[in-house]
Amino acid sequence: MFTGTAPEAVLADVRGHDFGADPGPKLGANRIDAIVALDRAISAAQAERMAQIAALHAERADLTGVGRPDPTISVIGEISMARKVGLAAAGTQVGTALGLEHLPEIQALFLAGRLTEPVIRAVVNESVTLCADDLIVLEGEIAAQLIGLTRHEAARLTARAVIRIDAEAAADRAERNRADQRVSLFPDSDGVAHLHARGPAEQIVAAHTALDQHARALRAAGDPAHSARS
Repeated sequence: MFTGTAPEAVLADVRGHDFGADPGPKLGANRIDAIVALDRAISAAQAERMAQIAALHAERADLTGVGRPDPTISVIGEISMARKVGLAAAGTQVGTALGLEHLPEIQALFLAGRLTEPVIRAVVNESVTLCADDLIVLEGEIAAQLIGLTRHEAARLTARAVIRIDAEAAADRAERNRADQRVSLFPDSDGVAHLHARGPAEQIVAAHTALDQHARALRAAGDPAHSARS
């Protein structure tokens, strides 16, 4: 029903359609079509938002001079205030928007609503180490394959392609990723908290093993409150 509807026309068409007058059994087929079409419209709107962010950054960069703020910092702050989101979230959006500008074929699919924002973020994040020429090669390899993929599938597809295209860049990315280490503490209800750690896999495994062994020892000593879980 709405498969061929352009993303910018989907909302009006769905709102104007009389679903109660659809012929045949009322199995909701047209409503399912509407839901899928609305997903396309959402993706297209998100793509246009990223295009506007990139354009805003370009305008701010043109104004850069002595005494003027860094355009990226300026845009991140403006997006954060305008959208009422944190600086980290705004920074992620700006970074993704700028990265997407180097992937015009993938950007076109996003603008058409055929790719989702999580997929776009995954592709940009996984390909950040590639030069402009290598990004052209990457697009030729993966653009058509991205349609219908989840974020994790897109990340794996892109990562494999990056390794084929530039193994050295992939190694540099892995090194930077391993250097991004942090420990976070999150409160929960009724005297409980969560501890989240990010770091090199072998260090995380070693920490888990030590905690696991300690919990098993306490349980073996008769403490039922401690159990080993992976």
